[in-house]
Amino acid sequence: FQDPLLNYVNTWCTYNTWLWNRGSWSSDIPGWVSPEEPGRQVAEPLLINAPGYTAGVLVITIFGCWVMRKIKARWPDISNLRLILVTYAFTFVLDFVMEAGFMLPFGLYTYPGAIRAVSVFAGTYHQWPIYEGLMWGGVQAALCCLRYFTDDRGRTVVERGLDHVRGGAVKQQFVRFLAIFAAVSGCFFFFYNVPAQWIAMHSDPW
Repeated sequence: FQDPLLNYVNTWCTYNTWLWNRGSWSSDIPGWVSPEEPGRQVAEPLLINAPGYTAGVLVITIFGCWVMRKIKARWPDISNLRLILVTYAFTFVLDFVMEAGFMLPFGLYTYPGAIRAVSVFAGTYHQWPIYEGLMWGGVQAALCCLRYFTDDRGRTVVERGLDHVRGGAVKQQFVRFLAIFAAVSGCFFFFYNVPAQWIAMHSDPW
């Protein structure tokens, strides 16, 4: 649902409309400011939304946690703060490799409104703004940390206290799902969509 929100105040990113899509729900998001009308919406391809965000991000998060365990095994005395910072640097580089190295040149989407002064391959259809790596790297690092830092029962910070939820195992699992869903959504919202609004107001002409 949140994916089109980076264009909330101004359109600076768009998917390739050759990908199968049914337009977007962005016009129905309350307070939507970016110019849009039926037939001229920012597309939201199902290929991106379904396997991309559900399966793709999950696999990257699992991989990121594996990297965190390797770092911790190599440097056992590393503090949690340094581990988080190293993970953030890793996810930044990983985003550059994935987006600038494959997805953008392949033509899945583009950042035509990127601020070219702080973009790699500036002026091309596959320009990659450095702040994209900072924002998405932040989201991915936060998801890795959410999954990595667990208690002695393997519970993340948002799952603690489930034993106090009354109503049986089904209700507990439903509350657990809602807690994790909220945490993941929060990572996406605060680390990406909030700063993306300021960036959108300073985007370059297409």
